[in-house]
Amino acid sequence: MALWPLAFAERKVKGIVAAGDLDQAGLLREAIERLIAANPWLGALLVVVRNEVRNRQTGSKLEIISSDAATSYGALVDFAVVDELSHWTEGRGRELWVSLLSTAPKKPNCLLVVITNAGWVDTWQWELREKVRTDPAWYFHALDGPAPWIGPAQLAEQQRLLPPKEYRRLWENVWVSAAGAEWPESYFPESMYFSDWPEQMLFKVVCLDPTQGKTAKPGDYAAFVTLGIDKQARFWVQAEAHRNWTTTEQAERLVAIYHEQGCIGAGVETDFFQGLLKQEIDRIARTKGMAIHSYGIRTAGIPKPTRIVSLTPYLSQGLLRVMDGDGGRLLVQQLRNFSMKMPAGLHDDGPDCLDQAVTLARHLLGQKAERERVRG
Repeated sequence: MALWPLAFAERKVKGIVAAGDLDQAGLLREAIERLIAANPWLGALLVVVRNEVRNRQTGSKLEIISSDAATSYGALVDFAVVDELSHWTEGRGRELWVSLLSTAPKKPNCLLVVITNAGWVDTWQWELREKVRTDPAWYFHALDGPAPWIGPAQLAEQQRLLPPKEYRRLWENVWVSAAGAEWPESYFPESMYFSDWPEQMLFKVVCLDPTQGKTAKPGDYAAFVTLGIDKQARFWVQAEAHRNWTTTEQAERLVAIYHEQGCIGAGVETDFFQGLLKQEIDRIARTKGMAIHSYGIRTAGIPKPTRIVSLTPYLSQGLLRVMDGDGGRLLVQQLRNFSMKMPAGLHDDGPDCLDQAVTLARHLLGQKAERERVRG
């Protein structure tokens, strides 16, 4: 990618390829040398001198730098390629990234490209990824699952030999928590996903873990969980996650799900419920001629991580099924990565909302059982 403009630009251009350390920079230089050696016509154009590649005819120049060396503050370049950003360090690595990002706007039409595999969710790189993913000024693309050129036998071998978390990060392209997952991989078999709701349900509820909208931190979502319970006391879950939604948008979606799924209850954590959402939920429901049975979910001062861990029996016994889709996959990924050691509020919107839905369903199930006992 870096050699393409160097070889084919009709005018003189200057570029940077940046690595996290000197070893990675050395690998980049070796890859460039192999590419030139394999293509003699490139060798007629380009020459590698230490950590620079030059075009003999146009004078274009490519510099290979790393965070171990001087930063790029003040550099004026036409393009910059950042390699394996997820492995850059907190100190010098992050400083180099800041210098490159601040360099790009200094020259019109400068192109900044970041190439990286999946990393760890409790890092500055994850926050950056989430900002870029939703920023209209950036083009973002992520490979969903293993690279298609890796054979099944190779993947199976890697899965047997690597720790589960590292296998998912390195081969399935899933960002994971460095803190240590709370639950084993055996709790999340592929068979936990379903495509269509079962015909027989005792009832359904919907819960919302709200976001603060445009002021929310990266990775913070408005998480919706629709939960149905069957006669075998299994939970069937459909999940959604949305960023930068206003209070009205969140309330509108909650009312819509309530109506579409035939729910008998809607829940939001009490702290948000009274002050932000209850009036808006009721107002929107009235405009649609609906009555919403809504509940403020009281946490009784129990820390969020402790509440989420209470999901353990449902996961360990296979009582939790999740509808396949982007929202469901994100929920399961957050469950897989969840750790009591992670800072509170970090990538736990879906699990927190799921716990609220389970709490509400159990409450309504208890009410139903009490009514039947009284009638009996």
